[in-house]
Amino acid sequence: MIIYAAHNIVTVQSCPLGYWLLRCIRLYLEVDMYAALEVHTSDTISEGRHTVKAFSALMKVRSWHPVPNL
Repeated sequence: MIIYAAHNIVTVQSCPLGYWLLRCIRLYLEVDMYAALEVHTSDTISEGRHTVKAFSALMKVRSWHPVPNL
């Protein structure tokens, strides 16, 4: 629950890297949820694929913008 509460505190303006990390964690949890389902319907398969694509796209965006050395 801390992750979801942090979305109100960590904003893209205050901490872009922290906000990106929260987005990654949220999408990872969604991917994990769909993967853990024991019974898959065509709808859950479609939604799971969409979530994996969104997660992959978010990872690719970050790889183009590496974290600067602190």
